[in-house]
Amino acid sequence: MRSSSTPIPKRHHFVPIMLLENFVDAEGWLHIHRRQNPVIGVHRVRPNNAFLESDLYNLINIDGHRDPTLERQLSIIEGVVADIFGQIITEARQGKAPSLSPQEIEQVLIYQHLQWKRTPDVQRGVTSDVEGFQMMDKLLAELEAKFPNRTAEIASFRQVENQRRILHNARVGSVTSLSSEALSAMRSRGLAIMHITARNKQFIIASQPMLKLTRPGRTHLADPVVELWFPIAPDVAIGLGTGRGKPTLWPMPDSSWLRSFNRGLAEQSSSFAAGSPNLIRSLANPR
Repeated sequence: MRSSSTPIPKRHHFVPIMLLENFVDAEGWLHIHRRQNPVIGVHRVRPNNAFLESDLYNLINIDGHRDPTLERQLSIIEGVVADIFGQIITEARQGKAPSLSPQEIEQVLIYQHLQWKRTPDVQRGVTSDVEGFQMMDKLLAELEAKFPNRTAEIASFRQVENQRRILHNARVGSVTSLSSEALSAMRSRGLAIMHITARNKQFIIASQPMLKLTRPGRTHLADPVVELWFPIAPDVAIGLGTGRGKPTLWPMPDSSWLRSFNRGLAEQSSSFAAGSPNLIRSLANPR
């Protein structure tokens, strides 16, 4: 039985603090722009107050009880990959491809897949709130037609609070339904590490922190022309390699591509941040 003294976490980071702390300025601040609050503009926050939502990964029962199983599982996974990410960053800055075991590479690939699925930007992009409610209304109408003697019971699910709870729980459940096809494609590619060696150039971190680059008609992750990059530090990103084997390091002394890369992350995200306020202002107010 769960102890009543055990606190249920409510503040859930969809980009974990262990990553956000890599992007802070010299005083420990993130400079962030949130599209839902454009009047505030670019402002500074501590990592524990960025990229989070209340109860994001808690299942909510009809009586209001919160089940924090997924949030706690994600915390465990984040703890495992934090050490691996630290090794990747350290060795990339030394000009070396990380010496990861097959198990560590697998853990990184699984985490990349989870990170893609867990963000509100992706979830609401797949099914918006309006679309979710429309789907439920259609299903309830079908149930009422099929079970006319249970219309009162079915009608209770038309209450806004119940519909929000059902949609929320569906999204929570979708996080852990990993795609075997996607993971197989990622395994076939292996792991690549990109390191920016140009001075005073940096990646941003965003609410949808992974950028997929494709060509017309070529979008499958198994296709070597498709890129999927995930910045884990201002100068280091992990992505898909060109084939199975040891991780490969891509030093990037030329930064001419970086502006377009950061703009792509910003445009697909509801919020984005970096240690540089000027960089975030330039992306929030492009000329």
